[in-house]
Amino acid sequence: MIAALLLVALSQQTPVRGLVTDAVLGTPVIAALVRSPRAETRSDGDGRFVIEARAGDTLRVRRVGYRQTSIVVRGDSVMVRLTPIATALSTVRITDSVVPGRMTVSRSVAELQERGLVDVGAAIAAMPFVTARSARGESTLSMRGARPEQVLVLLDGMPLNDPATGRADVADIPLAALGAITVAPGASAADYGSGASGGVVALGSSTGTSFALHGSSLQGVGIEGAVSAAAASARLRVGGSLASARNAFRFLNDAGAKDTIEVRENADERRGALFLSALRGPLQITALYAAVDRGLVGPKNVRAYDRASERSDRLLARARVGSDRWLMSGGVRRLALRYSDAARPELNSESYSTVVDLDGQLSMAALVLRAGFARDHVWGSSLPEADRPSAYASGAVSGRRADLRIVASARVDAVRRAGAHLSPSLLLEREGRVTPFLRVGQGFRLPTFYDLYAPSPLGFIPTRVAPERVVLDAEAGLRTRHRRTTLSASLFERRTHNAIIWFPGNFSWSPKNVASERVRGLESRVATSTARWATEAWGALYDTRLFAEGIHVPTPYVPRLSGGATSQLALGRASVTTQLSARGRRPFAVAAPARVLELPGVVLADLHASYRASISGRETLLTAGVVNIGNTRFESVRRFPTPGRVWQAAITVRP
Repeated sequence: MIAALLLVALSQQTPVRGLVTDAVLGTPVIAALVRSPRAETRSDGDGRFVIEARAGDTLRVRRVGYRQTSIVVRGDSVMVRLTPIATALSTVRITDSVVPGRMTVSRSVAELQERGLVDVGAAIAAMPFVTARSARGESTLSMRGARPEQVLVLLDGMPLNDPATGRADVADIPLAALGAITVAPGASAADYGSGASGGVVALGSSTGTSFALHGSSLQGVGIEGAVSAAAASARLRVGGSLASARNAFRFLNDAGAKDTIEVRENADERRGALFLSALRGPLQITALYAAVDRGLVGPKNVRAYDRASERSDRLLARARVGSDRWLMSGGVRRLALRYSDAARPELNSESYSTVVDLDGQLSMAALVLRAGFARDHVWGSSLPEADRPSAYASGAVSGRRADLRIVASARVDAVRRAGAHLSPSLLLEREGRVTPFLRVGQGFRLPTFYDLYAPSPLGFIPTRVAPERVVLDAEAGLRTRHRRTTLSASLFERRTHNAIIWFPGNFSWSPKNVASERVRGLESRVATSTARWATEAWGALYDTRLFAEGIHVPTPYVPRLSGGATSQLALGRASVTTQLSARGRRPFAVAAPARVLELPGVVLADLHASYRASISGRETLLTAGVVNIGNTRFESVRRFPTPGRVWQAAITVRP
């Protein structure tokens, strides 16, 4: 009788709680599909889930952009670690959502929307240790003094950086397509190859159904949405966005013979995007198409570009298939840029770039082996067709001894006309109440096609530029947690040989290798929360130097001091969020330090209120607020003014 009762008790399903994290960045994985033999669910905004299962059941967990994994239930809680498809690191044991040697920060899109952020560019710029630069509507990123070409942006493991320009314009991505944003400062060439010497921004797609509408005082309006559904044993999510803005604002033009008040013209933009994600068995597919038309307004004292415009069309697609031990993935990226000027049609031009890649991965216990190849191709008006095939092989091994965790990896990239490049990396961390960590590695960045064929009003001019070589990227830091408060800090240094810098020339700017670049810095972050109140603050100190033309000069547009803070007060269904961001003085020229060659420091404050309601059974989020409440006028890029105070409002609906 007792044995029978025990058998019945053991056979009954009970709630099993779990946490899904990224095995490389250590951050929560949102909307991962978790299946037991008789139930399924998805992880929430913190990566957590609850599912009915019993001891001995096998849970299968999968997510677009990650390798599927399985785990056997041994108790009432499980920890699941998903390996990104674009990394060479094997799964490591993660504690408190961290990874050895990293200062990573992750945010769910739902949290960012509650703070009043309505587009991807603003959402990433609000992340700690990230600086956004914008002059003509595009939004490019910098971390740890890196140029935008040195920051790799990924969407479900798929690089978004264009091989022609080396940059990723994140303004092209609809916020509705994403579920989470993670930033990881520091070189990651051993994982991702060229272009990851400054840091990585990982964008994770969402799987839910949503609809959003937003507007701003810049005559801006946008609508976006997505629908998620199951069909024929597959999970599909399709969506899109449309947005436009006039961006006509008054500004002080102090660059002429006398100061005048003018209206910013030809700064309008129109954007549209379509996206798709599909999951069926071991097959995962991600695709994105985005088109942008924008006026190419010139510096505030130059009216020659008042009839110039640019159209960009971006197509991205990636598929992967695999099992617990092996993985194959492939993708294509294509970008078309069209420049037109009604006043000077002789300058009209087009350029196109395409990347095709294929790679495979094999996991054997603590060892992961990976190899692949890619082909970059570019062509356009007055630009000769250029190909750049490449191949790589990498290996990574992880281990643990007592409280010490070790992850060692190395990658070799071979590129036609650019040689072979070795990128090793070593991560160490000792767990404890205070957890110290150490990371050291090397990396590189290939010249972009725009580096090799510098564009100018006379056409494309061939240049001789060698690859950048990061000979040292070292970081030492610590983190600790006490109740609801976490604290982390890190010291780092990056040394780059043959750094690629653009200098002014006779007709336009052109690239050149400088002997060396050194970046040193200190970053720190503290976060605490209670039932109603949460706050976070971060700060950074940077010392950057270029050795150019026989002298040491500061790296342009890198502030010596920067930081920010966010505070959110919850009052029932309502909440109020304030955000501060600060940038110190920034040099804007490759020249000896001088006050006249620096942009002044700036402190910006945003304020947003939100309210959650249930309308017709649907969760509805209403937000309203103001960006740059102090109406501070500053220049992100010299002589390109910013609009000052901007009012915003948005409504987001989820079933």
